[in-house]
Amino acid sequence: MGGIARPARRAVICWRLADVGGGVRGFDADGFEIAGAVGGLIGPVALVLPEAEVAALPALTAAQLADAAHGGAPSVLRRQLLAALAQRVLGVGARDVRLLCGADRQRFVSGRSMFASVAWRPGWVAAAIAPTPVGIDVELVAEAESARDVALAGFEGSPTDLAAWHGPAGIWAAKEAAFKANGRDLTSPPTRWDFNGMTLAAMPFAPLAMTIERCGPVVIALATGM
Repeated sequence: MGGIARPARRAVICWRLADVGGGVRGFDADGFEIAGAVGGLIGPVALVLPEAEVAALPALTAAQLADAAHGGAPSVLRRQLLAALAQRVLGVGARDVRLLCGADRQRFVSGRSMFASVAWRPGWVAAAIAPTPVGIDVELVAEAESARDVALAGFEGSPTDLAAWHGPAGIWAAKEAAFKANGRDLTSPPTRWDFNGMTLAAMPFAPLAMTIERCGPVVIALATGM
């Protein structure tokens, strides 16, 4: 499958809360910084933190807690991190941030024309905000290796390709992130997965730009519309 367009904006994954401060830098399609872009959300931004750090963030409001009620403690942590991220990149009060679901099942930040996604695995929490549909997932490397056949289902690349995706954990995380960006879940599997360079299409949906990073025991996948 050829002719895949590159993402219009470079995705940024931050592994410390302090890295998000001071505005988000925008880049054009060739990777050059856009003059005056600092301070505005130009491209997808994600934040990944250890669970203990997220738990120390400001508590949610009653309305935010009601939104999180169905998912227990992990849902609360996901929304705490999203609120902190939105406060820094969108300039809104953390207490005003709510994660809502649209008619197409894609998630967005209330009151803003911005898409959002959140994820949790034991010990880790992730959140992302983007001007196009976005999905984020975090997977533990050890868990993915122990379920290698499941993680790699639908992937037909070479060992070199697999390494570029950070192994089974990256493939697994990428597929989960693609589900979220498309507003779908495991109950509506794709007809096939199309891995092409660093894009992924959950057919029949359009390809998504993928950013994959590893930090210690976890791999993060960020899927964004192009």
